[in-house]
Amino acid sequence: QALAYLQRCKTQGKLPILVLLDIQMPGMTGFEVCQEIRQRVEACHCRMPIIMVSAKIPSEKAAAEGYAKGITDFLCKPFDVEVLRHKVNMSVWLRRGSDQHAAEEAAA
Repeated sequence: QALAYLQRCKTQGKLPILVLLDIQMPGMTGFEVCQEIRQRVEACHCRMPIIMVSAKIPSEKAAAEGYAKGITDFLCKPFDVEVLRHKVNMSVWLRRGSDQHAAEEAAA
């Protein structure tokens, strides 16, 4: 369902500012969803950052696999809300900078 929604967003030119994704989900893993997003919806990390969260142990291995599949950032559960807030703010900052850069290039 999420992939279909993101495809509609892409068609309308209105991608979400970021995606918060868990590894453990029904149907597909977060790794699979991330890979599909990067292949079918948006490959650029700045245009649509993906933050993956997981309680999977060892977290370093889960993070490495996530980065290989296309995540932008990783956060272990349980996590501190302030750390999540910082990661979201950084992702939003990257997205806005990417949008501004694209608008400047289009105007040139």
